[in-house]
Amino acid sequence: MKALILNISIAILFVFTSCQKDEIENPAPSTGFEQTIIPTSFGVDIPSALIEEGNGSLKSASTKQDEGGDFSGNDIYKHLRNFIALGQNSAQLVKEILQSIANHNINGAMSLTYTSDEDGRQKHLEVIEGAQYLGLSFEYKLVITDVDSEGNEDGGRAIVILWNKMPLHTIAILKPYNINRVENENAPMAVYKINYSEVGTAKYDRFMTVTIAHLPMPSEDVEPYAVNRLKMFVGIKGDYVDVFGNTNHPNARFFTEKKGFNWSFVASATANGEAGVAEVGLPPVELNAADRNTILVDYSIKRVITDEVNRWFITEFGVRPDQSDLAKHLKDADAPGYFNRNGFVQSGTAPNELGENLKKRIQNLSPYNPSDINQLEVVLE
Repeated sequence: MKALILNISIAILFVFTSCQKDEIENPAPSTGFEQTIIPTSFGVDIPSALIEEGNGSLKSASTKQDEGGDFSGNDIYKHLRNFIALGQNSAQLVKEILQSIANHNINGAMSLTYTSDEDGRQKHLEVIEGAQYLGLSFEYKLVITDVDSEGNEDGGRAIVILWNKMPLHTIAILKPYNINRVENENAPMAVYKINYSEVGTAKYDRFMTVTIAHLPMPSEDVEPYAVNRLKMFVGIKGDYVDVFGNTNHPNARFFTEKKGFNWSFVASATANGEAGVAEVGLPPVELNAADRNTILVDYSIKRVITDEVNRWFITEFGVRPDQSDLAKHLKDADAPGYFNRNGFVQSGTAPNELGENLKKRIQNLSPYNPSDINQLEVVLE
């Protein structure tokens, strides 16, 4: 997954550095970077207390025991931090795309066709004024298509960006396969959508929603914990950043043959990354429930892993393990988990007053319905 994001990023940089001014039918005058209509501000940075820096990989996302037999908090929560990093990296990619386009000082409607240096295929770029998307009105719309694919059901769309300038609201949709057919041959259906808004609300000053659907699924023998869908919300209010969402893992298994889990999470952190807190549930992918208690309490990490271990013991040995002993090994799975910028600190009890305040914040947050994420689609218009 990390490689897929990197491939898209490299392709985008090639696309916009290879576009020559004389290819533009109605070129914008070179009046300076500040004259562009393209938004260059994009996304809400996720604090380091909640993200696995430099990651975004979805490999080895299993919950395992350390050498002492305990389920380490670092193991339990590292994967959540990886999934959050995936959403952050997707938003960063869109920001790089916008900045690359903005370097051409586009200040109005325009159109151009060029040959991609990456996959050798013709691409068409068009900027239009005035557009609609899912009932919303936007001042501008930028569309890049793979020319030979324009007759396909997806219209050959590689990149669609819609935006209003004041206050800033941007929706970006990417289809990697149409951006670079060579590098993304194994991801013909993957689609990314990032909705970023600076339209303030009572709850948040700025926010973004990251949605990813139809990621390629490797063999479960190779990557049993691979993600095929993700939806994540990130909002900032003053000195705090809230994050909630789900990642879908249709092949995930722990100790038994039960397959298909959804990482459902809520989290909050100080914007400076000093402290963070997260609560995670592991409901089955088909669970149709929207209430916080069902998703995060009934299917808490501790309950799910306890149940899995009990079932495994019964199958293998005909008895359940000693429950007090098992509880000791799962002490780091108590909800919620607390973090600082270096990672996991402790679980269950807040380490300080700041942690207690963050715990109160996440009580008002809830993940999305797992079954909705399991069937998630992105409209590519």
